Amino acid sequence: MARIRALPAIVVPPAWNMLNTHVILWHGSIRSAAFDIQANGIDLTRGRNNLDFGRGFYTTTNERQARNWAYVKFRNLPPVDQAADRPALVQFRIRLDILAPLNCLMFVRGDATHDAFWSFVHQCRLSPPAVPRTHLHPSRAAPDDWYDVVCGPLAATWPPHGRVALQDSDQFSFHTTAGIGILEDVINVGQPEFQIILL
Repeated sequence: MARIRALPAIVVPPAWNMLNTHVILWHGSIRSAAFDIQANGIDLTRGRNNLDFGRGFYTTTNERQARNWAYVKFRNLPPVDQAADRPALVQFRIRLDILAPLNCLMFVRGDATHDAFWSFVHQCRLSPPAVPRTHLHPSRAAPDDWYDVVCGPLAATWPPHGRVALQDSDQFSFHTTAGIGILEDVINVGQPEFQIILL
């Protein structure tokens, strides 16, 4: 007698008109830094200059990825600081119509043949510690030639060592006072738009 195999249940996502109003962005951090962000805002000068998209405040739509970042930051603390701190997530729920007017650069693909993405990562990753390399925005004058927001894949290796992007990962980085201002407006609104989650 033939077995009847049950078909997997089809999961129907929520209607698009319920989802196209906000984006949820996560920032992996530690407790002390998360509460400092809440109390004092975001300081762009505290970030490293030589990241994938340059100096900025980095978030992701992937909560798991942000959790990993939080645990990495926590493990990099000296033992005495670990005893007084813990990993934390910062969540921003941002209205899309508020993000829309920003000047954004978006990369959809991170495959090895996408020269524009890898050239941009190469430009930013070569930034010296003292003076950040800007984005060379074509219609903004130096030293303010940054895009407000850059989104795209997360590089695992970058030129000249290779071109590999992490699967199922993304990053949304904020680089200007206009971009940071939107995040700080969300902080000022408080819950549920802004939350700190201790891990």
